[in-house]
Amino acid sequence: MQAIMNRFRTSTALVICLATSLFSTAVKSQSAEGWGVDPGMSYAKARSTLLAASWRIDGSRDATGQRSAVVYKQFPEIVCGNGREAICSGRFIRNGEALLLIVDQRKPLLPVTFIERD
Repeated sequence: MQAIMNRFRTSTALVICLATSLFSTAVKSQSAEGWGVDPGMSYAKARSTLLAASWRIDGSRDATGQRSAVVYKQFPEIVCGNGREAICSGRFIRNGEALLLIVDQRKPLLPVTFIERD
């Protein structure tokens, strides 16, 4: 039984390392596209960077396609899913392209945790 548990722990650690590596590579390739926004940056700074680069806020959507109640008064474009581990994001558009900035709503400066083309 102990051998099985050790093998499970080793397998789990390998999967976590691989996932972290793949996530890091994806984020590097996305930020290398010249958006000027990087994971770890505060949402306020990322937002102003995108707006200065002619991106526009897309405040017309939420997870259901309907506009929900405003979660952050200073950032009304941020929408969140439901539940304890809900994901919150702001969406920006420019020239037919869309970006989602996923934020960590549990931290005070709303750091960007992931940048994704939508």
